[in-house]
Amino acid sequence: MPPIRNLRINMDMDGKKSIVLNTLTTVDKVEKLKQTIIDREYADRNIKGVKLIWRGKVLGDDTKTLAQCKIKSNSVLTCIVRLRGGTQAVTSGEGCVPELDEDVCNKYNIKLVKTSCQLGTSGDCCTSDGTKRIQMPECNYKCTYCYKCLKEIYTRCLFTYSQNTDVVCSLSTQCGGSTYDLDRIFIALQLDEKEQQICFIQLNKNYLGRNPNVKTCPGCENLVEKEGIDHNRVVCPVKSCKFGDWCFACQQKWKSNGSNYNICGNDDCESSQVAKKLDIIINCERKTMTGIKNVPTIRMCPMCERLCEHADDGCKHLTCTGSDCGHGFCASCLDKWYSCECENCKGDNTGCTLDTTCKVEDIQV
Repeated sequence: MPPIRNLRINMDMDGKKSIVLNTLTTVDKVEKLKQTIIDREYADRNIKGVKLIWRGKVLGDDTKTLAQCKIKSNSVLTCIVRLRGGTQAVTSGEGCVPELDEDVCNKYNIKLVKTSCQLGTSGDCCTSDGTKRIQMPECNYKCTYCYKCLKEIYTRCLFTYSQNTDVVCSLSTQCGGSTYDLDRIFIALQLDEKEQQICFIQLNKNYLGRNPNVKTCPGCENLVEKEGIDHNRVVCPVKSCKFGDWCFACQQKWKSNGSNYNICGNDDCESSQVAKKLDIIINCERKTMTGIKNVPTIRMCPMCERLCEHADDGCKHLTCTGSDCGHGFCASCLDKWYSCECENCKGDNTGCTLDTTCKVEDIQV
C-alpha cells in the first residue's frame, strides 16, 4: 500500500487544547512525530520530550512507522510533556546551581560561594561537593543554599503557606529569618517572565487570603472590602451590580428581616450558627463558681467554638471536650486557664491569668 501523504493527526495536548498535524506520512516514524510536536509547540521550552498515548497505550518504540502503529488520518493521540525539575536544566557536574551571569549577580549583589548547602532538605541536594552555592545579601548569617533548596524555600514560603507575602530564610534560628528581596530571588532562581507573573498572582491571592475584610461580591464578582462596617449586612458599591443586600460572612443573599445585622437568616451561615449558640448561652442556667456569682453554666470554647457545660460544683475551670481541641479556659471571664489546685484538676497553681480581677463575661463572640 502506498504511503498516505499529508496525514491528518489530531493531538490532544491538555484536555482543553488540541492541534492538527498534516505534514507527516504513514511511513514517517514515531520519533519524527514527536519531534514535529516539540518543534511546533515547545521549541522555546526546556522539556525532556513528549510521551504519546494511542489507543490507551504509550507509543514506546520510536523506530516504528505510523502505519505500523495503525495511525491513520483523523486519528486522535494524547500528548504528555515530560518536564525537567526546576525552572532550568541542571548541567551534569554543576550540582544544583544553573550557571548565573556574573555581571547580573554583581548588579544584584548575589554571591556564589564555594561551600556546602546549609539546608540540605532537597532529596538529591548536593550538600558537600564543594560546588558554588547561592548567598543572598539580606541574610545576616550569610546562609548558603543550593539552587534546589532555595527554590524549595521560595515555593514553601509563597505557595505552600498560602498567606505569606515574603520569602524568608529557613535558617531562622541563626539569622533571625531574614526576608529576601523578591527581584533577587527571581534572578537567583532564573525565573522567566511567565513564572514571575505566576508569583505575583500568588502574592495577591496570599494577601486576599489573610485579609478577612476582602471578599468577592456574589453578584458581580468584584473584590470588595468591608471597611468601617461592624456588621455582616452589606451591599455592593458597584452601580451596575443589582444583587442587593448580602451577608459578608457567607456571601449569600440576605434573608432576615430582623434588626440584627449580623444574622443573615441562612442556616448554613457561620454567623447564624454562632448566633444560635450565643442564644443558648444567654438563656442557660447560671450559678456561682469559685466565689463568682451569676456565671453561665454553658460556654463556647474560645478556640473551637464548641459548646461546653459546667456540670458540677467544682471550680470555674473548663476544658473543651473536643478531641482536636482540649483548650482550658475560665468559665467566668473566658481567659486561658493554666492550672489549679482543685480536687478535679490537681495542678500546682490557681486560677486564670486574670484571677485577681476575674469577672463574668456575658458577651461571647
